[in-house]
Amino acid sequence: FWYAALVYLAKVIWDSVKGQLVGKTLFPSVKKTEIIIRRYRKFQLKYDEYIQYILNKDYLFKSSKQRKHFLCLLYAIMIYEAHTRPAWIRILEYCVKIVYPFRKMSLGIMQVQTRNWIGNKMSIHHAVEKLYAVFSEVDPSNKIEMSIRDYNPSDHYCEQVTSIYGELSQYLNLP
Repeated sequence: FWYAALVYLAKVIWDSVKGQLVGKTLFPSVKKTEIIIRRYRKFQLKYDEYIQYILNKDYLFKSSKQRKHFLCLLYAIMIYEAHTRPAWIRILEYCVKIVYPFRKMSLGIMQVQTRNWIGNKMSIHHAVEKLYAVFSEVDPSNKIEMSIRDYNPSDHYCEQVTSIYGELSQYLNLP
């Protein structure tokens, strides 16, 4: 009972705080680019070595340009997911997972659906698998949108992640 009450209280608090943080878009327009770049740098420092290891080990890209766009997409999703589910919410999700060990839940920084106990790095690994399956197969003209929609079909999700992707691709000078 106490776990359920704690999770419910955290959800109520998060919904009220989240309502103040976001309006029509994910970030306030004045700070949007600054926030996205700061989060990108933070996540790149923390996870880039692991991501490069995964990509070098198991995935082939047609060109370095395609690989750069894939990385940009991965980080755009990571930024969005980390914003909508900050670390303290993910900790609460792990507490729920302890109580309900066989329940299918979204876990890790990439919010991957799983019945298994996974951390941030394993959630990134699962996200790479899921994104690559679509990214490597679809028409180049709508590769980004189709990959995002496969990851999460919500129109709002696609709009927000596409916006973050656009900001990151400008920052990274992607062609």
